[in-house]
Amino acid sequence: MAVKSFTQKERDRAVALAATVGVANAAMLVGCSQASVYCWLKAASVPMRRGPAPQFDHAAAIRRAEEIGVNAAARELGVHACQISRWRRRAGLPPIGASAAAGRTVYPQTFVRSTVRLAARIGTEKAALQRGVAKSTVLRWRRMEGA
Repeated sequence: MAVKSFTQKERDRAVALAATVGVANAAMLVGCSQASVYCWLKAASVPMRRGPAPQFDHAAAIRRAEEIGVNAAARELGVHACQISRWRRRAGLPPIGASAAAGRTVYPQTFVRSTVRLAARIGTEKAALQRGVAKSTVLRWRRMEGA
């Protein structure tokens, strides 16, 4: 996986945001880790402070997980997949898919089809890396979809 390199402008933005909304929220807004923001604050000799924890719209996260799957939604939101599953459980919703209760990841059909189309365009290995699934899974989906 490639390491993202941030420009000085992005770093300065993160430092400015950290001073107003806190390190966790600044990291989420800029798209970097909290550790990076702390390093940039230290380099800029800015006092460090913790802000409030990032707030998530649980209902929107649950809907997104139903569209693209729990793991993909978790990556997109920057939270752990267990957190989205916990929000579903607290909302009184069952695990996504019948086999989710057995501990297997269940992907929505729209996600599978779009991954198969992507694999046809850019190749199985690249599509698997982009979507965060195993290459063998993409190959199986391609066979199932007849692509």
